[in-house]
Amino acid sequence: MAKKKRIHVLDESAIRDCTGCGGCEIVCAPNVITMDYDSDGFYRPSIDLDGCTLCGVCPDVCYKFNVFESNDPFKNSEVIAVTNNFIDDTNLVTTAGVATRLAKYFFEKGYNICGVKYDYAGNTTKHEIADSLDDILEFRGSKYIPSITEKAFAKLVKEKKKSVVFGLPCQIHGLRKIIERKKIADKFILVDFFCSGILSKNLWDKYQDYLRRKFSISKIKQVNFKDKTQGWEKSSLKVIDEDGNQYRQNRFNDMFYAFLLRRVPYQEACYSCEFRKNVVSSDIRLGDFWGPKYKGWDDGVEIMTLMNDKGRYAWNEIKDYFTYKIHKKEDLYESQDSGAMNTDVKKPKNYGQVLTALASQQYLEDIFKDLQIAKTPIGGGE
Repeated sequence: MAKKKRIHVLDESAIRDCTGCGGCEIVCAPNVITMDYDSDGFYRPSIDLDGCTLCGVCPDVCYKFNVFESNDPFKNSEVIAVTNNFIDDTNLVTTAGVATRLAKYFFEKGYNICGVKYDYAGNTTKHEIADSLDDILEFRGSKYIPSITEKAFAKLVKEKKKSVVFGLPCQIHGLRKIIERKKIADKFILVDFFCSGILSKNLWDKYQDYLRRKFSISKIKQVNFKDKTQGWEKSSLKVIDEDGNQYRQNRFNDMFYAFLLRRVPYQEACYSCEFRKNVVSSDIRLGDFWGPKYKGWDDGVEIMTLMNDKGRYAWNEIKDYFTYKIHKKEDLYESQDSGAMNTDVKKPKNYGQVLTALASQQYLEDIFKDLQIAKTPIGGGE
């Protein structure tokens, strides 16, 4: 029998595109694989080929090489609609606050809590492990640009301590592969989100320049990508700079959202993502309960799918903080099929032009006009 070819994570035999999850760097020897933003603004690995031994571990944990069975991962899940019973500012930055409540509860039980915060020094997002309840508050809210995972995830894997980890489906999948390989999966509760895709960091950088020129916003001190002060269905992008200047614009009138709502430019992997509908590696998946069932509920309704017994255990520990209702699987699909579970999202024909323009000196508003971004349908398409 012929020996299986040993490859590394950048081998051309990959069957999918990279998601930037960072798992390859975590399992590799130090300084051989390095994650960083590429020229298109996506988080990507590079390899020191002189240090690579072709051990084959990195492709084993990599989504690009994984083979998935054809089945419905939601077949045995529980679908629950959730609203909160507590009065604080949670509903201004989240929907029902399930993730925040999970994080607080298990932090007080001694678990590591790992989530995504905005790094104002580096103008990016990154995963961190909470040292306090205040840290957990910084994990709240949506972020739409690539987050740096590997430092925090590597620490979790090394410590082998009970942990609750929040992340995108692709990031959670990479972590799941690692902890199963290390035989420590029983120590982790993994939570991901219904995700439509991740945008280029170059778009966010251009947008900050746009805010400086058009609205006199200096260095950002606070950002909320989905501010719900004016209601769940009227969410806005809100920014406060270090001088106290504030910008808030409804998502349908904001320049960043003009690209986001049209899914331009997602990373390549997002346009054919298996995690939309076919693969779930988390114990709990969370999102907004869009669709007709709760239209008009201005405080917002969260959708939660409990994927297994571990997810059910975690929910049972905190459910008394919430009002909730069990739903049918059909309601899940109705809620998400035009958004995060939409498998018909097309990469725009001008995708390469958009990436090139975002890496140039051209102003964001001129890119929007010159490349006719407005003609791309909201929700994605050609």
